[in-house]
Amino acid sequence: MRRVIAILSGLAFAASLAGFTVANAQDTGDKPAKHNKMMMHSSKKHMCPPGKHWVQGYTTKKGVKVKGYCR
Repeated sequence: MRRVIAILSGLAFAASLAGFTVANAQDTGDKPAKHNKMMMHSSKKHMCPPGKHWVQGYTTKKGVKVKGYCR
């Protein structure tokens, strides 16, 4: 019985470490998750050269999507 409990607790510990490494990779931007794409764009700070400012991305009347850019 002790062996079964030890195995289950070891598996739980390994699963907790695996979840931590995935969350850590998403936080550092090493491998962003697809479901966090919208949140990443909204919280990302854009750096433009001095004298220029960031123009947010938009969709034209024809339906063409334009990414954000410095102007």
